[in-house]
Amino acid sequence: MFEEVEVPDIKAWARILDAHVVELIRAEQPPEGGEGLWLDVTQTQPPVEVGMHYADDVFRVPRWARVVNGVVIDVTLQLTAPEGWIECAGGAVGPGWIHDGEAFDAPPSVAVRHISVLAFRNRFVLSEKIALEIAGLDDPAAEMPARVQAAALRASQQDVMSANYIDLDRADTRAGVLGLEAATILGVGRALEILDSPIQPHEVYRP
Repeated sequence: MFEEVEVPDIKAWARILDAHVVELIRAEQPPEGGEGLWLDVTQTQPPVEVGMHYADDVFRVPRWARVVNGVVIDVTLQLTAPEGWIECAGGAVGPGWIHDGEAFDAPPSVAVRHISVLAFRNRFVLSEKIALEIAGLDDPAAEMPARVQAAALRASQQDVMSANYIDLDRADTRAGVLGLEAATILGVGRALEILDSPIQPHEVYRP
C-alpha cells in the first residue's frame, strides 16, 4: 500500500503597495501582516511582473511622461521609471498635456494636432511622393546649390521617418511643407491642404 501524500497547493502571490506590484512569491498562502495587499495571481494572464500598476482589478505596465517646463514631451510604457519621468496612469495623457507638479491636464485652449508618421505620409498622394523621391536624388553632374537642395530634402525626409509623431503646428514642419510648394514639388494650395485638413480618427497619434 502506498500512502497518499498531500501535495501543497502552490500559488503565485503579488504584494500590492501604492497601486503597484512590489513583490512576487510562490507559496500555499501569502505571509501574514506587513504592508500592502496580497493577491492570488496564479491564473492572471499575461503573467504579473514586479513594477506593474494595479487598478480596477487590472494589471498594466506603468505609463510614464517626460515633462519639460510643465508640458508633456513624450510618453512611454515600461516597468521601471525612466530617470526624471513622471507616472501618468491616465491613458489619454500624451504630448502637449500640462503637468502642474501634481496632476496632468489636457491643454486648456489649443488642441494638440499630432498625427502618426504614416498618416502624415499618406496625406501626400502617390505622384507627390514620387516627385519628392526624384527631387531628393543626387546628381553628381549638377551644380553644388542643386546638390545641396537635394541633400536637404533627403535629410528632411529622414527626420520625418525617424520621428515618433508629426506635430502639424510645429514651425519647422509647416515651413518644410510650405517650402515644398514653393519649390513646385507640390501643387498650388496643396501645402495647406496637407497641414490643415481635419485630423481623422485613424490619423491620431496614439503613444
